[in-house]
Amino acid sequence: MNGSWLGVGVIDAIIGLMVVEGLALFVWRSITRTGPARASTLANLASGALLLVAMRTALDGAASATIAASLLAAFVAHLVDLSLRWRAASPACDAPSTAPLMPFLSGASVSRLPRDEASHG
Repeated sequence: MNGSWLGVGVIDAIIGLMVVEGLALFVWRSITRTGPARASTLANLASGALLLVAMRTALDGAASATIAASLLAAFVAHLVDLSLRWRAASPACDAPSTAPLMPFLSGASVSRLPRDEASHG
């Protein structure tokens, strides 16, 4: 083991917290039927965890092929996450639409947004 124990231990703790976060989100979704979709959550957490695995293997002095395999797996998980999010945001999606939290990001006209007359002279 070439990497410092502290660095590897911290990475292991972060991966453990990510597992707890994933379980908490899955339980929350099961109970409330709200929150992020399970597939997207899993892909998102997997991509982050695989990046941490790549860092951990690099600290341990693993072969370059092992590190590259972890990075490639993280990239694939990231692409899956993007694909799921893109599909969910598509207008053809069957999911019910909700009002945007920030109308200016949804393409709403700026003239319809409330504005402070004092700041505009």
